[in-house]
Amino acid sequence: MVARRSILAVLLFAVTAATLVITAPRAAADDNSAIDNYGGCLVAQHKGDLMLLIDDSKSLQTSDPDDARISAAKYLINQLGQFSSRAKVDLDVQVAGFSTGYHPAGGWDRLDGSGGSKINSTIDGFAERENGYQTDYWSGLDGARSALAAKSKGTDRCQAVVWFSDGNLDLDLRGESDPSDEATTKPYAPDADLTTAGGVQQAERAATRDLCRTGGIADQLRRSEIALFAIGLESADAKAPDFSTMKSIATGSDDCGKISKPTPGLFTLASNIDDLLFAFDKIMDPGREPTEQQTGICQGKVCTEFRHNFVLDDSISTVHILGSAPAGLDVYLVPPKGDPQRFRPSTVGKERKITKAATGSIEWLSDKTMSIDLKRSKSWAGQWAVVFVDPKSKTPDAKSRTSIHISGDIYPALINKDKTTFRSGETIKNVRLGLVDGEQQPIDPGKLLGAVSMDASLRSGDKTVDLGQNLSADRLSKPFTVDLRKLDPGRATLQLRLAVTTAGTTDSRGKKIAGTELAPQQANIPVTISPPLGYPQLGQVADFGSIEGPADATATVQVTGPGCVWLPAADPKIEAGPEGLGATGITADADQAGNCVKVADGKTDQLELQLTTAQGGNGTLDGTVAVKVAPENEPAKARTVQLPFTADLNKPLDTFNFLLALLVALILGPGIPLGLLYLAKYLTAKIPPRALLGQRIDVTVSGAQVLRDGQPVAFRSGDLTDMVRLPVGGARQADAGGFGLATKIGRSPFGPGFVVVDAPGMIGASSTNPEPYGDQRAARLPLAVHNTWALLHNPAGAADQATLLILLGTDASEDQQRRQEYLDDINARAPELLHRLRGNAGQAPSQPDPFAGAGAASGQQPADPFGLDLPAANTGGFDFGGAGQDQAPEQPRRSPEPVEGQESPPQDSGAEQGHGPSTSSGPSDQEDLTFDFSFDPPEDERGPRS
Repeated sequence: MVARRSILAVLLFAVTAATLVITAPRAAADDNSAIDNYGGCLVAQHKGDLMLLIDDSKSLQTSDPDDARISAAKYLINQLGQFSSRAKVDLDVQVAGFSTGYHPAGGWDRLDGSGGSKINSTIDGFAERENGYQTDYWSGLDGARSALAAKSKGTDRCQAVVWFSDGNLDLDLRGESDPSDEATTKPYAPDADLTTAGGVQQAERAATRDLCRTGGIADQLRRSEIALFAIGLESADAKAPDFSTMKSIATGSDDCGKISKPTPGLFTLASNIDDLLFAFDKIMDPGREPTEQQTGICQGKVCTEFRHNFVLDDSISTVHILGSAPAGLDVYLVPPKGDPQRFRPSTVGKERKITKAATGSIEWLSDKTMSIDLKRSKSWAGQWAVVFVDPKSKTPDAKSRTSIHISGDIYPALINKDKTTFRSGETIKNVRLGLVDGEQQPIDPGKLLGAVSMDASLRSGDKTVDLGQNLSADRLSKPFTVDLRKLDPGRATLQLRLAVTTAGTTDSRGKKIAGTELAPQQANIPVTISPPLGYPQLGQVADFGSIEGPADATATVQVTGPGCVWLPAADPKIEAGPEGLGATGITADADQAGNCVKVADGKTDQLELQLTTAQGGNGTLDGTVAVKVAPENEPAKARTVQLPFTADLNKPLDTFNFLLALLVALILGPGIPLGLLYLAKYLTAKIPPRALLGQRIDVTVSGAQVLRDGQPVAFRSGDLTDMVRLPVGGARQADAGGFGLATKIGRSPFGPGFVVVDAPGMIGASSTNPEPYGDQRAARLPLAVHNTWALLHNPAGAADQATLLILLGTDASEDQQRRQEYLDDINARAPELLHRLRGNAGQAPSQPDPFAGAGAASGQQPADPFGLDLPAANTGGFDFGGAGQDQAPEQPRRSPEPVEGQESPPQDSGAEQGHGPSTSSGPSDQEDLTFDFSFDPPEDERGPRS
């Protein structure tokens, strides 16, 4: 049994032998916890995303042999489900792992009904996912950042990452790494060779630096307002890891990052299942931290001195209690009236009536820790208590602890938000603050049984307008006047913080008992401060979307009249982003008052912005750009609006080696060994590591229609949830929708590689190549397989039956219009592709050559670095802006002139007459040869690594 190490050393005050009640203190606005801020966002906006980022390194076999992280994560998901239901929040959850790289385990699922069950099932799968060979913080957090950026797409969504690890940042020698990871460098350390010890140390230093530098990964998460809740699991059976880097990334301590306010995150240390449960418990009710208590154990019977007390009134609807004490004790719930109710481990999960006023159930989460859920049936006002009792009286010095969530259906709100316009330079009257329930129905503060108090402030950048502190119920019933003369136009946050104390009561002897002060409930309400009357109003953010390589992208910003808008020539203010981008600019055709975007009163138009960078990078580029706004025909009265902008940058695979080799070959001629060119081409032939979803759909082609179960092919609920695992450095092989994807380089030393779909017994074509490839007559795709599709057909089966392999990037999968365009492309082109495949069905696909080299055993064809075939023609496949860009169109070429004494090479029969140009090939055109540049040591030489 792992020795217990109290998490309270980090989170709570010192413990005394007597009962100690700890309530959440009132905090200054800048000192609100990250949990408060995240919950405040969810309560105000009712929509958000949560990423569970779980370490899946091999060291977990030692540090967490009982899979405590699985139980604790499922506890969090179940409790968050209750919160989202109570607060009417649409919370989407994704689970991902990290070790060598970032590995999503599924798509985004709504935390309700079947969604919660699906998420828990995904978490269960991590019991077997503990074979990674590194603990690469950078790759894990950058993957989470990218996935959350794709999910939000510039909209206001409340986002957070729950980040779990059992070790410090740790990379390994390439020879000791996971054999599926062929990368010998990292994107944050391209010059560090991971096959040497010095290179590994250099890469670790580079990762730590890029995480914590000004504008690095930590700042990018904070600038995107992504809360980071980090949990470090240390094992008493192993050398304690150094979590200082993890803590500093989460909290901003030790000068990690420039952005430190509002509080960016939380770090919690845990050493066992019980500590983990309490760590996750702090997050389960975002925006309202629990009341935490620690005291002793009653010996033999229920006593009064070691009670965990709390007072309820009828404004409270539910109570959740997490309690822990030595194993084997009885737990009693003491109501205000009636006998104490005893819970033993045999009562797990059974709902029972506690009194006429409440029902409750208990679940034992470990042999020491249990949770109790209570629901009000009738009036339950009075003092309650939880008491731990040792029936054998053998634990006089032991301690018990509880974390108590008391939840009322009461939330602070801006009551007349839809009727309130905040304008810079003006004094706004009739602003109404107040309380609402979960259905957003107003509550009269004067009718609450206990006491209420609210703090209110409006924050814009580094400026704050205080609306009042300790506002009483009586004050909340009256309108407010807000002075905006010192605030500039732009985005702002109305921060409301509500404190509730339940109504007091008396004990059985008539002694007065004060009510319980609940942890403050926060609401962070986004508002727009418009320019003064007569000035045009801008949209909230310029979102340039996801960009691969050096940026050259546009974003449009809505402009509502009346007035004139332009962007003067000036450098943008960059607050977070990748290093090495070089010259970065944002420009517009409307760059002066004379050619501004003019919009009439009540009309809308768009200001188009162009973002360019000299180089590519990996990360979120965030900042502001100074836009000028002026009244119609009055440019001299122009004001400056700091417009936020964002872009998700993805650096393409490094093609330097290939380009260098090509340049040398062109300069020095054929004397350079072709092997250098093939090697360069091989090194760049990888599927890019952008988030990718794979889906298999069986279809029937009837005439010109593509049907799924008799209906026009369409996506269904449950589709597009399986992520394709792509390491951070790209992949040569991957599984998608039950089929294999394998990269090949072809026979020419020039041009890019490509991807084939491994589907034994089937022939295929794709949205980018209508003809099957090679002996296996496989579907052929570009390296950038994102937003393409393949049609696979069994030539021995029914003539109208086929299988679609859908390969969608996550950005396109969540855009309804783009999904429909994708389906329209399938409907328009799949019938013709199937007709072609049937014409090619004269020969059954040959079996894989057992001597073909690496990949043959799995049915995946290895790369073939020799020969003369060029990439097949791109016939105009469906393109979402990047799909197929790795593949150059094939050019018609002459057959080689016959050499005396040799036969003329046969023509390639792969192309049907009348369907594109035929190509000539050498006699070995259907053979595959393999380069294997990796070294994988024996398993016993690797050993468990973090």
